[in-house]
Amino acid sequence: MQSTVLLFLPVYLGIIHCVAAKSYSSACATSKGAYVLPILRGAANNQVAGLKEVLGLAALINRTVILPHGLFEHSLSQELVDITRIVQLGKLFDVTRLRRSQCVVTAAEHERSGWGKVVDALLYFDETDKRWILRFEKSHDIVIQGKPEIRSENPFNCTSARLAELSEQLRNYPVVAVVSYQWIVPGVGKPSSSITSRIGRALRGSGSSSHHDRARRRWLQSAHASWSLIALRHNKAHATPGKQLHRQSPRPGAGAATFRRLVSMLAESHATQVQNQGQEASAVALVPPPITACQSAYLTVTAQLRKSSLIRNLARNFIEHELQGQPFAALHVRPWPDKCLMVWIQEEFDEHQAKKVCKRLTGSLHGQLVPGTQMVMKQMRLGPGQVFVLSHPSIRHQIRKLYKQVDIQPRFIGKEDLLHAGASEEDASSVTLLALVEEEVAVEASVFVGTDASSMTAVIIQGRLAHKNNGPSITFGALAAHIEGSAQARHVGQPK
Repeated sequence: MQSTVLLFLPVYLGIIHCVAAKSYSSACATSKGAYVLPILRGAANNQVAGLKEVLGLAALINRTVILPHGLFEHSLSQELVDITRIVQLGKLFDVTRLRRSQCVVTAAEHERSGWGKVVDALLYFDETDKRWILRFEKSHDIVIQGKPEIRSENPFNCTSARLAELSEQLRNYPVVAVVSYQWIVPGVGKPSSSITSRIGRALRGSGSSSHHDRARRRWLQSAHASWSLIALRHNKAHATPGKQLHRQSPRPGAGAATFRRLVSMLAESHATQVQNQGQEASAVALVPPPITACQSAYLTVTAQLRKSSLIRNLARNFIEHELQGQPFAALHVRPWPDKCLMVWIQEEFDEHQAKKVCKRLTGSLHGQLVPGTQMVMKQMRLGPGQVFVLSHPSIRHQIRKLYKQVDIQPRFIGKEDLLHAGASEEDASSVTLLALVEEEVAVEASVFVGTDASSMTAVIIQGRLAHKNNGPSITFGALAAHIEGSAQARHVGQPK
């Protein structure tokens, strides 16, 4: 069973960033001649998470990362990617900024220095990774097959002793291909477990702009009235003999603490429910496990791997023109798995089919979307046009139908928006590039509501924390649990 893993302790962020920036830059001189090449796998955000895992590991074992040419383009095929199309990494991320704190070289640069596009060994963690090797070989014209294979434990035991052992294992191989997604840092793509459940704790110590301060105060004002109910529900779920949480609203002036505790409890309760229902391991503990070196490195890379100026400018243009620079909510709608996505793509939504193919974490998303959005809008005092929705373009007609029933006017980013903001025809046609622009907008939102089970939601939450956005981040599942609990409480309280 896969144990839950804490990813977000931003109290470490400033310390890690300062120390790591110095150590990584000084390590580049000694890592010369020792490289790792990340093999990207899965959909866009799986690729991004895997890239960050390998960047972090490379720093810990003193190797330079050969950055791949780019990410596979998104596709509605079974594999969710089109390996014949690659979106250049420089269009998506600020490679120049990354160089300041990480030992990296682009594949093109390494080729010009004499590299023959042949790796010397393969490091992998799971047999399922191997099917991506051939695809990566074909798309990047790199020789990997037939080279010595080193299989590591899954998940990776990121201790100082194991890191030293791994470094020694790779010592005789100048260029090592590494394929990982959630093997080096487990849980990076699971917002419903350890990530979201620690949002309250993660907010501690983060800075925020006045924009987000105002949004947080609005949330606090309306959430204050719900405090007793949430605390009562939390007590019942986590009751310990002789120890109960306070049932009354906290004292005035305890705003930030109230907010942190409120969001943390909502997410904590939901995460425990999710894990109790499924096959994943240990229930979320109130005391988080120690952070590992690989988790620390992943956090550091998350703060360092900033979107490109192209992505940031496109996102800024959308916020200023379509959202008028006002506070807004960002909501990520991602039916899962892909058979469920296909149900949403149809002109008419088939509830019977959705119940059959949509997994438990998103099976009720169609019914959760409107009440969850209304709850957020009410608490944040947002107007009908202050709702930004991240979704695949093929399902937006279903989202518009749902919102039209309650007069909500969702804002989407589309190809025309990108073209109007100055993107080329090629860039504006890329679903992968569009998704990263959406993410950048969501990072700036006053409040973010994501989809349980989505790696995109996880990456957005990571980005919000790494860039010190103090606004709340939660999932539709957690909001639905709160709404359902509130309705039950009102029913119980009605006179007979």
